[in-house]
Amino acid sequence: IGNVTVGEPTSATVNINNTGPGTLVLSALYFSGAPPATSGDNDDFAVTDPTSLPFNIAPNSSAPIEVTLTATGTGERSTFLRIETVNSDPLSSIFTRGFGQNSGFSVTPNHINFGDTDVGSFDQINYRIENTGSADLDITSEMITGENASEFEITSSTVPITLQPGITNSVVFQVQFNPTGYGTRTATLTYTSNAPDSPHEITLTGLAVDSDTSISTTFLSFERNSFSAFT
Repeated sequence: IGNVTVGEPTSATVNINNTGPGTLVLSALYFSGAPPATSGDNDDFAVTDPTSLPFNIAPNSSAPIEVTLTATGTGERSTFLRIETVNSDPLSSIFTRGFGQNSGFSVTPNHINFGDTDVGSFDQINYRIENTGSADLDITSEMITGENASEFEITSSTVPITLQPGITNSVVFQVQFNPTGYGTRTATLTYTSNAPDSPHEITLTGLAVDSDTSISTTFLSFERNSFSAFT
């Protein structure tokens, strides 16, 4: 069946040929593991056509059997398709396999802290998103939410975007902090993708300050004074 995305059904067909003069009757279709197949993979496979048995194949003709793989994990998934008939060989086997793949979402840094930023000015930080899986990563949406969401902005975006596996296919984005109020400002940057742990959240923080306000404590002098109390 080839490479399949984990959790997504993928189908393939195999033709059963009746080379004899009589009707070939398929009485049972099921999966059973044996070396090199892994018995635990049987549940990943299903016969999706024909939908009922027994199934007849006319003389000197063929019929397709549709097998669907819904991989529950990555790597090789394998088993044997067992075919039982009424009036031919009692049991035939077809080795069946596919390879489960998944995309992976990784962002660096995963917490973006702008530090001190003057109110009325702005600061920008780059971050990188990488596909750490073995299948294409489809990033479909991005949004900033939270108490101070209006003070943060994605200034370089190519979403929606598809990243192939590998660090060479990563992409760099930029987020900007424009504080309009004082104190700690927070928001959450969220991406949606086809990776298993979607949605992906990135914390945004910054400390908005006033650059015109300063306190000098270079030197404080206190002189001794004497006083008298009168009664």
